[in-house]
Amino acid sequence: MRKLFIPIFSILFIITSISTFLKAADVKVPFGEQATVSLITITPGEELYSSFGHSVFWFHDPQTGFDRTYSFGTFDFDEPNFYIKFTRGKLNYRLSKSGIGYEVAVGRAENRSVIRQVLNLEHNEIIRLYERLEENYLPENRYYLYDFFFDNCSTRLRDLLEELLGDQLVFHNFDEEGQFSFRELIDLYTEHQPWADFGMDLGLGLPADKIASPRETLFLPDFLYVAFDSATIKRGDERLPLVRDVQVLFEADPDKSAPTITPFYLFWILFLTIGLISILNRDKPHIMMAFDRVYFGILGFIGILLLLLWTATDHSVTAYNLDLLWALPTHLVIIFFLKRNSKHERLVTYYFAVSTILGITLLLLWTVIPQDFNNDFIPIILITIVRSRAIWRKWNRGHTLSAKELNATDESID
Repeated sequence: MRKLFIPIFSILFIITSISTFLKAADVKVPFGEQATVSLITITPGEELYSSFGHSVFWFHDPQTGFDRTYSFGTFDFDEPNFYIKFTRGKLNYRLSKSGIGYEVAVGRAENRSVIRQVLNLEHNEIIRLYERLEENYLPENRYYLYDFFFDNCSTRLRDLLEELLGDQLVFHNFDEEGQFSFRELIDLYTEHQPWADFGMDLGLGLPADKIASPRETLFLPDFLYVAFDSATIKRGDERLPLVRDVQVLFEADPDKSAPTITPFYLFWILFLTIGLISILNRDKPHIMMAFDRVYFGILGFIGILLLLLWTATDHSVTAYNLDLLWALPTHLVIIFFLKRNSKHERLVTYYFAVSTILGITLLLLWTVIPQDFNNDFIPIILITIVRSRAIWRKWNRGHTLSAKELNATDESID
């Protein structure tokens, strides 16, 4: 019986092994030996969400017609509490698949160039990268917590290629020191969008002024493009370029965006106007009372938002925001004491004395403070100083007059 068991077991083992092999062979990738994988870079667009460009991987086989792109930059506007999650840094992005026609159509519709870099990968490496992306596309792996600087559509492609090639992949500038802070890198892309630049500088805190390492700069698709272009792969004793061909799939027309009024002109005009009105009405401070309530109310509301971005979100780069030195959240409280015959003259006087001194100190230390402030904030701070000084002067004078009247009353009683 034992002699019979051994050959039966051997036959079953062989049959099982053959079956397993056939099943493995049956799970074929949908492309052949002529397949290529490319980094597709879509250059920045005019809308804020497209200001920094986009990166995808494209698998293409001219023989079988296989055409598939993988993008880690997809989000869903219909997701419940979309705006709250986006603001708090808890919005999930996902990996999506499409064809190159879709990417080119997006570039054409938004006047953004679409550039292809064919990667110098061997067939087995292309298969492994494809399998890794398909694994990422599984429902349980598809979604990830997006981080603009450290985990986005560009960094995910960098990480996948580093995982695939290991020490074979060499980015030649990674050992160098960084040249730009994260804020400066953002400024490179928003210099023609002054309101976006103003808003992002307002929301970013001290961590954004950290110098980004060469590897960290690859959160920007343009920088990923340049890094791929200069990278090499070790093949034995040889060092081959990572990119073996570059093609422009769509070339954008020159920028024809219309000029717009910028924060620089708007806030300086507002400062000059408010300054002139304040001088002409310095003996009639009640005329500006409504403006002061609105103005300091807006500053206080901005301060509350900045404080929440620091303390109530997962955005690491919005922490320790020194813009709170001029956008004081307490402004939103003090405006309720700005009324005639208030019983809180002393509080208001001291508060706006501090506000005046704080604004002046901030301007004197403008280039010393470690956070890189946007210069468009200067006229806003000057308005704050002018109006704080006017309120301080008015309420201090009112408090002094009240004291004199009280003394006069005491003398008459005597």
